[in-house]
Amino acid sequence: MKLYYAVRDGIRYDPYYPFYLPEHYRASNVLKSGRGYCVCKASLLCALGRACGIPTRVGFADVRNHLASAQLLEMMGTDLFVYHGFMQFYLEGNGSWPPLRFNKELCQKHRVAPLEFQWP
Repeated sequence: MKLYYAVRDGIRYDPYYPFYLPEHYRASNVLKSGRGYCVCKASLLCALGRACGIPTRVGFADVRNHLASAQLLEMMGTDLFVYHGFMQFYLEGNGSWPPLRFNKELCQKHRVAPLEFQWP
């Protein structure tokens, strides 16, 4: 649970974080910079879980982002975020955690609840 909240709230969600080089997705780089977008945060949390001996997997989904700023929508040309990154921990046979939702601070700004740790 501590890993989840550390990445959710301790790594700033930044949709403008660079994404064109492999090192932009490297967990150590995301941790060092303290920011990243969904795929970067999922990469970091996956690496941390695996380092603790927890089986993890990264997943991707296409989602509509109802929180996107006008600037981000203009840059992307759509509210459909293709290859939204998330990850899951596999705990005690069939447990999993929900995908990360930005961070607590950003969720509060947009008046939506951040995803909390959920245990089956």
